[in-house]
Amino acid sequence: MVGLTRTTWRGLTGRARRRDRLAAGVAGAALVVGVLTVAAFAAHDGPARPATVAVSAPARPAALERSDERGASAAAVYVLELEPYGLLSGDWHDFAALCSTASGWCRDKTTSMRLVEAGTVRYAGCAMRAEAVRTTPTDAPDTFVVTVAQRQEACVRHETASSRPSTDPPTGDPVPGGDGVDVYGGNDDPDSPPDLLDITVRHGGDGWQVVRASLA
Repeated sequence: MVGLTRTTWRGLTGRARRRDRLAAGVAGAALVVGVLTVAAFAAHDGPARPATVAVSAPARPAALERSDERGASAAAVYVLELEPYGLLSGDWHDFAALCSTASGWCRDKTTSMRLVEAGTVRYAGCAMRAEAVRTTPTDAPDTFVVTVAQRQEACVRHETASSRPSTDPPTGDPVPGGDGVDVYGGNDDPDSPPDLLDITVRHGGDGWQVVRASLA
């Protein structure tokens, strides 16, 4: 048997330590991959939740701090910008803060946004452009009617069958089932005239509030 010199022994033990480190690294990598794989399967095995659309919130206009006609115009346009954002994202808080519960339009829109937040429905399309064309003071203090020209893509609501009532409570008539309810046909074609909406806004201690919305 050939004896090992001290130099030879150091070389062998160094190589052994490197092999041990390599084996430990491979084992660690395998453990990480295993954990990630288990997490991925767990995510897929969990209950499916309807996804909301990632959209950017419209910027809050600086003119909202004004209590004059410019502030009224900004409030009217801003609430219309918040509508499609809320329908696509489920974030209803800024819309509800600006839109008075005294308005049926405000209540209906907020309810739709909260259904999106709950995962009951989702909306597709709905992108909108709005521009104030005139602002008219009313006899009521700090209250204006802002006429807004609006163009909007088709807005389609998708919902689960279980979320729809079987009958229409006011009439008792059956409610059409199925998915993909077209809530707005859209007028974003350049050849189509814009919709004209009258948005009534009032300024008070809490700032601007939308109190009414209707076709002009």
